Amino acid sequence: MEMEKELNELPVLQTGDLICQTSELPASKSLRFVLISPYGPRGAFLLHYQGHFRAYLNKCLHLPVTLDYDTGDFFTGDGCQLLCQTHGALYDPLTGYCNAGPPIGLSLVPVKISVRQGSVYLEQRPEDFPSGTFD
Repeated sequence: MEMEKELNELPVLQTGDLICQTSELPASKSLRFVLISPYGPRGAFLLHYQGHFRAYLNKCLHLPVTLDYDTGDFFTGDGCQLLCQTHGALYDPLTGYCNAGPPIGLSLVPVKISVRQGSVYLEQRPEDFPSGTFD
C-alpha cells in the first residue's frame, strides 16, 4: 500500500524525541513524522503558525486518508488554514477545528509536544491517545 510505503520514509519518533529545532521550520510550514500509537505507527505532522507550534495526527476526520495526500503540504495557498487535499476541508492551524468541509465542527487529533530552548519535542505517550482515535 502506498501510504505504508510513505510512512516508512519518515522519521519514527517516540516520547521525548527531538522533532526539530524551531529555527528549522519556517512560518506556515510543516514537518511530517511517524509516532508510535497503541495500534502501531501513525503519521503525524508538526506545524509552525503565527509563532506557535502545534502537532496533529495526519488523518482526515471525514475519510480514512492523510490530509496532505502524502505530499507534506498541509497549508492553503495563503498559509492561513490547513487543507485536506482529498476533499477540501479547512482546519484552523492553532486548534485543529474544521471550519469548512464535510467534517465541520470536528477537530483534528492533537499530538502533545513541548518547545524548550529552541527545540520541539514529542511528548505524546501512546497510552494517552483518547479511545476511538484510530477507528
